[in-house]
Amino acid sequence: MTETWSQTPETHPVDDDPRHTLLLQIHSLQRQASRGLWLLVLFLLSSLLAYGSFGMLPTLSPETWDLLGPPPPPHLISAALFVYIFSAIILTLGRMMEGGNTRGGWQHLGYLLVFYSFYHVAGELEAHFWAVFATGVTVLSLEGYRIWNCCTEQIRENREELERLERMVDFT
Repeated sequence: MTETWSQTPETHPVDDDPRHTLLLQIHSLQRQASRGLWLLVLFLLSSLLAYGSFGMLPTLSPETWDLLGPPPPPHLISAALFVYIFSAIILTLGRMMEGGNTRGGWQHLGYLLVFYSFYHVAGELEAHFWAVFATGVTVLSLEGYRIWNCCTEQIRENREELERLERMVDFT
């Protein structure tokens, strides 16, 4: 195992330096804070593909259609979308109140892509595209804000701790 030494006069490895650990945590949180934007960008790109009725993707063979069976009725898909948006908003607001959790978001992208797929298979994507799109922008924006807010708060706490440690080093 190679040891990297800090540039301060101390003679202990960087791995044992709490300041180094805090800097690594801050860097990680800064990367995580932008996850909401990446989710939104991926959703927008997926929406462009869906807006074209998935024309760039190959069509399914008749055997695959037989295996899948008949598509769900559009009114049931719409009911599921309605339940999903309220559930997702309530869960995201609950996580926001809880704080501390910077994970999540990817499941929302998956659910939204499934709704696009269900409407496409049912032949109703053109009629319901904007409902899924508005749901996606709403849920992913709220989730992105939650992640950003949580990361920003943890970064602030880590920076305060880092400043405290720096004052202790300067004092000694």
